Amino acid sequence: MKKEIRKLVFDKYDGRCAYCGVELDFKTFQVDHFKAQIWDKLEGKQPDGSLDNLMPACAECNRYKAEWNIEVVREWLEKSKKQLLKTQNLRILHRLGGFVISDEPIKFYFEK
Repeated sequence: MKKEIRKLVFDKYDGRCAYCGVELDFKTFQVDHFKAQIWDKLEGKQPDGSLDNLMPACAECNRYKAEWNIEVVREWLEKSKKQLLKTQNLRILHRLGGFVISDEPIKFYFEK
């Protein structure tokens, strides 16, 4: 990918991951396809490489999202919130205020 395009993607959310909001390093950030290229290929379309479909991402979010659409990822994360409280250590931390799980729905950085 051309450096000029990478710079535009990086600047889209002021150098932050579009998903979690962590500050990114220009040299190591990853460019994610919001709508994964595999879906366009399966539909017989050219992969969407437009700037609108390119998102700056940290490696962790990019790996987690993989080829899934954002609503599937949101659903997984919502389920994860409930699963976390099934472990004794996190339940205790939660009761002591050392681990807070919000009842608010998951919002990604690009939605704020």
